[in-house]
Amino acid sequence: MELKEGGWYEYNPKTKKEVLVAPPIRISKKRVFSPSNKTVIEISLNGQKIHEDDMAILSSRRIEELATYGLPVHSRNKVALSAALMDMAFNLPETTLYEQVGLINDGNGLDYYGDRALRKDAELDSKSPYNLSPSGSAEEWMKMFKEQVEGNTPLEFAVVLGVSGVVLTYLKDAGKDVFCPVVHISGESSTGKTTAAKLALSTAGSPKSNKGLFDNWNATSNAIIGKLSNNMGIPVCFDEISASNNLSITDLIYTISEGVERSRSDVNGVARPPRHWSTIVLSTGEMGIDELPSSKKNIGLNIRTFSFKDTFTNSAQQSENIKSVIHDNYGHILPQVASELLETPVNTILEIYDEAIETLKNSLTGSSDVADRLINHYAAFLLAATTLNCTSTFEKHDVSINEEELFDFLVNHEKNVSKQRDLAQSAFVLLIEYLINNQNKIVDKKSDVPHRTETIGFFEQGTHEEYYIRILRNDFKKFCDNNGFQGHTIVARALKDKKYFLTNSSDRTAMQESTDGERIGSFYKLLIPKENYGDFEYIENQKSSSILENNQKLIEEHNSNSAVSPFKQTIDSIEEDLKGL
Repeated sequence: MELKEGGWYEYNPKTKKEVLVAPPIRISKKRVFSPSNKTVIEISLNGQKIHEDDMAILSSRRIEELATYGLPVHSRNKVALSAALMDMAFNLPETTLYEQVGLINDGNGLDYYGDRALRKDAELDSKSPYNLSPSGSAEEWMKMFKEQVEGNTPLEFAVVLGVSGVVLTYLKDAGKDVFCPVVHISGESSTGKTTAAKLALSTAGSPKSNKGLFDNWNATSNAIIGKLSNNMGIPVCFDEISASNNLSITDLIYTISEGVERSRSDVNGVARPPRHWSTIVLSTGEMGIDELPSSKKNIGLNIRTFSFKDTFTNSAQQSENIKSVIHDNYGHILPQVASELLETPVNTILEIYDEAIETLKNSLTGSSDVADRLINHYAAFLLAATTLNCTSTFEKHDVSINEEELFDFLVNHEKNVSKQRDLAQSAFVLLIEYLINNQNKIVDKKSDVPHRTETIGFFEQGTHEEYYIRILRNDFKKFCDNNGFQGHTIVARALKDKKYFLTNSSDRTAMQESTDGERIGSFYKLLIPKENYGDFEYIENQKSSSILENNQKLIEEHNSNSAVSPFKQTIDSIEEDLKGL
């Protein structure tokens, strides 16, 4: 067949004339997706796109499906048209497109895929949810950095966060133990949290909400995972976490940090391939993640999130100056960081990373068990700062991230939040407050426990004037549920490990109690800190009674050792006073 102006014509040897077989259906574009090598064609008629599909649609067995889109393909012309369109598609120049973005290993090594691939002739699919096309100029962005950001450590850290996604992906590809962290920035509107987040995003692409990297928590979990899918290092921000009321935020953060969604099935029960990602996710809101009603307090959540309540901008004017520049100038910095990573020997990068880990360990020794598990990511942030400072653009404009100040900023931050992250510590503080407010439900003797329906436990005095409260196990479970802790046994074990809960067994946390040979239940034995004695009326009464008893004993001992009785001393004193009258 031959394509002419009026359509596809075929020569009929019987009539010795060309016969119109089909209208001028064309293959207008051919695109190959990397790294899957899937080929997609665009079918058009009279210059208008009709349908997009893979090459298999042109086979003689499937080409009649085009009739669904209004094309006159039928049993009489399908074989000839199939062969003709296949030849056209085969000879058409192809464009390489990709859906994955960031730092990707296609089997031949790492390459950076932003608006365009760094080392290949390929470009981002227009259907991508991200706008990574550079806008404006790097010079304008760097001028803003020098005037508004440099010297302000929290804002410098925001820039570092923007390029940390590719660093984490690089480390993960090198076999390092890192995950996809959620960095939450909270505070009042005047603290510059949104400005900091958008500044971070502007290193990679558009910081806007319309097909940009800035989105909202007011979405379904599936929509949020869809936004992250195929992202291997591009920063993304979800704004205003208080809008996440319809989400199970704890479960969602677990999924985000793992970098792969849970198994899904289609309507026919067939397993769908899970979506993957590996990047850094920013979050903003006036409240912290742990303050959300839907948030559950557990150690797993604590090691997957970094929460910052710092003031990032000094004034509303500074915030406006930054936002006005990044609105039109973005997407220039992250590709250079990726290039620097790819051009530097792997051993050099990993040496810098390992040195940062050792330095952090020395500075954070004993802070908390959680801090030890987060050091890898703090080291990744420091590596990102070092890489930024080595880029040609930063060197050309004579600006830099102050790495020493950033190190101190991160160490001080971790020391300040370690206790808040500590599951046992946070549970202990809330538990003491709960017991103080409900001490009217704590009985003096364990024998009273079965007779008081609202009893939550009983007081106990130790042999060395220390005091304990034995809390009923069921009531402790209610306390954990009401305060958002996930799993009361996990919390109890954490309190035991920190010596807040005492037990005479190495493998059990709760203790069995009985009175008069009758079992009254399982209890957790809590040691009351001396600084809280004054908050418990029972303890104060016990101490007062003890003081009175000691004073009485001293009086009796004094009287027994005196030659004159206290009664005779009193009579003599009265007589002496009467003489004076």
